[in-house]
Amino acid sequence: MALTDTQIRQAKPAAKPYALRDGTGLYLEIKASGKYWRWDYRHDGKRKAIAYGVYGAGSRKLSLAQARIKHLAAQELLAEGIDPMGERKAQAQAAKLSRETIFSAIATE
Repeated sequence: MALTDTQIRQAKPAAKPYALRDGTGLYLEIKASGKYWRWDYRHDGKRKAIAYGVYGAGSRKLSLAQARIKHLAAQELLAEGIDPMGERKAQAQAAKLSRETIFSAIATE
């Protein structure tokens, strides 16, 4: 059964972390430190996990709808045979390299 925003808001931390599942593999892990969007998947026979972000309102926090959009994009990558976490790491590495290249070009000038 799909999660609702009301269920998520009413979820309180327990002695041990627990999960509220959305039905498509996406789940919200409830810990004392917060509520985190996660997805466990398999790629090349290995179990992997991807973290989408923290539940909540405000900048850099993900609502239920935003988490579902990110999850759908990751599922599409996996269906194409691409590791979603590997793709995320490759994009971050490319962005870092780009920043370093720009910085070194400016420093050289």
